[in-house]
Amino acid sequence: MTTLEYTLSVPLLILLIQLGGAYLRYLPFERICTKELRSQLAKLCLLWSVLAFFLYYYIFAVFGLRIIVYKLLLFLGWIPYFLLTAYVIRCHMAQHIFIFGMQTIYVFLLHTLSISVIPYMPVYANISRLILIQGICYLAFFFLLLPLGKKIFRQLLPSRQFINDKSYGYYIALLPLFIIISHISFVIDNKFHSWQELVSRCMFAGCFFLIYRYTKLEAKDTEKQNMLTHSNKLLSSQLQSLQDYTLLMQDSQKQLSILRHDMRHQARLLYTLIQEEKFPEALGLLQTVDNHLEKTALHPYCKNPIINAAFSIYIKKAQRLGIEVSAKINLPEKTPANENDLAVLLSNLMISLPWRPIAAITSKRRRRSEETSGALRVVSPLGWVWMQRIPDRR
Repeated sequence: MTTLEYTLSVPLLILLIQLGGAYLRYLPFERICTKELRSQLAKLCLLWSVLAFFLYYYIFAVFGLRIIVYKLLLFLGWIPYFLLTAYVIRCHMAQHIFIFGMQTIYVFLLHTLSISVIPYMPVYANISRLILIQGICYLAFFFLLLPLGKKIFRQLLPSRQFINDKSYGYYIALLPLFIIISHISFVIDNKFHSWQELVSRCMFAGCFFLIYRYTKLEAKDTEKQNMLTHSNKLLSSQLQSLQDYTLLMQDSQKQLSILRHDMRHQARLLYTLIQEEKFPEALGLLQTVDNHLEKTALHPYCKNPIINAAFSIYIKKAQRLGIEVSAKINLPEKTPANENDLAVLLSNLMISLPWRPIAAITSKRRRRSEETSGALRVVSPLGWVWMQRIPDRR
């Protein structure tokens, strides 16, 4: 190969190595990235790669194909990709730093493997070919171990409890990076080190495994604690709903007792009106009694007691404010979400509704809530529609 071909090939190898590192740093955030964020990040990284290719070509053309220039570009070329990832996936700077440190340890291990192959190559004396072979060997090991790397880095995102953007969160986030920085001064030179000199790097594998294992177990423990906290809040919300529903039943029983006390007098009055053939007055009395009985009734909206309690409480609240409410729940036999979670969702929705402004505008506004198999949809005649997707947990 000619010098020009080497000068073109080596920048391309460096870009492939750095794009591989950027991909590994993206994997922990894959679950929280939307399609738009992924597309934006890919476009920005590819745009910078095109610019970086010409920049690297110019640097090699000026300083020559030297090992120290190759190493410096590898060590410093990650900065733009890191900044682009942090710019697109925001509010996770401490996690970005931690993951970058872990990715750097992983990359050092791959470079150690690739350099260990070089002494067995017959072209050891040719610096240009030596750099090219090292880069190719690195990419070979990278793609060979990519399935394992993807599995590890997808589970590497630390919990917000372990590493967060508060000042103390950066102490542990910087630990993997400082492990690498402590070793960089020994490798920034104009040669590839022999296998004997690289033995100390093998300790990075132990550091990487211990930090990775702790991060994974801590994330699982945090998830269990969050689930326990969620369950406690759910039980507390259910208990509150049932207590409120019990108060409604007691109020209904009290009103019913009053009506029962007046029922005998109203029956005599009705008998007198019928005897005197005052049928309009008799119908009016019956209508009044029926309206009073309706106010004491608690209508079941569905078979689930928690959901029924949630609806009954807030519908009664709306009726006291003079809002006419028409409610209907269409629940399939197998709901797409946990019924208790659905009850909490309905309660939170009902709490957030602007009851008093609606009552002030009109007492005849209607609100309708519908539960379908995939989403909860609330339609208001005031002109807004609220919809919440319900995850399938079956």
